[in-house]
This record gives sequence, C-alpha cells and structure tokens, in this order.
Amino acid sequence: LQPGLSKRRTLCAGSEPSTPPAAASGEKDKEKKKGPAVKLGDLKEYHTEHSVHFKCTLQNEAAKSVVDSLGLEKAFKLRSAFSTTNMVLFDRNGKIRRYDSVLDIIKDFADLRLDMYVLRKESLIAKLTKEILILSNKCRFVTMVVNGEIVFQKKKIVQLMEELKRK
Repeated sequence: LQPGLSKRRTLCAGSEPSTPPAAASGEKDKEKKKGPAVKLGDLKEYHTEHSVHFKCTLQNEAAKSVVDSLGLEKAFKLRSAFSTTNMVLFDRNGKIRRYDSVLDIIKDFADLRLDMYVLRKESLIAKLTKEILILSNKCRFVTMVVNGEIVFQKKKIVQLMEELKRK
C-alpha cells in the first residue's frame, strides 16, 4: 500500500493498474495506456461498479525495460496534476467565494459538516424513539391478548377501539 492511498484505491505492482488518475474518465485512461511511452500487446478490463482494473500485457522486452526504468505510474501515465490556483466554490451560505488554499475550504466546511452530523443524529434518535414506541405498544397488545385482558369475540370494532384507547 502506497502512502496516501486507501486500501480501496491502490496501484497494483507489475503491469495491472487498478486505479485511474484523479479526474480521468475511462476512455481518456484507455487512450493514455495506448500512448507512445509504452506499446501494449493486450489490454484487458476487469472493471466493477466500484473499482477499475486493467490487465496489461507488454508488447516486447523494450517496453518492459521502459516500465522498469520509469516506473509503473510514469510509464502508463497513471498520475496527473491539476491546478489549485482557481478554487472558487459555493460557501456554506450558498454564495460564490474564492478560496486561497485547500485548508481554507476545510476550515469553512468543517463546522458545517459537524452541524449536519448533529442534525442527522437527532433525526435518527427521533426515528428510533418512534419505532421503540410502536414496538413496545405492539408487545403490550400481544401480552394483553395472551393474558386475556382484551377479548375480541362478539365485539364491534368501535368497542374494541375504545377499549384499546383506554388501556
């Protein structure tokens, strides 16, 4: 596992790259792999919905030596850089704002994210509390029927509803 990469986003050693470069589409990635740096003999794709996996067969020994000398990432152009000089985003109030660094973005949105976590927690607590109330009432109802506290035979629905509301 390389530093800075998660277990799900790793680059395979050898000639099986399994992670596309940042902001790369599948088609651009395929074109890069067939670029002039390394000639491929065969390119097979084993993608899933959540992962990208190419199996590359190199054409000759010269291509293998290029991969060995440059390294897998450079030879297949798996890494790309992008500029962070023009970072214009909507801020937490929905207004367009220019940020000077990534750290400014994190500082601006960290509090908002924590607030959203609190709201989500409160929502989940309310939902689970309601579910507990429903399940405890169902349990109480079944217990009352088993103990004979509520009798269904020869009663109208209106009478049963009134009796259940009282208990």
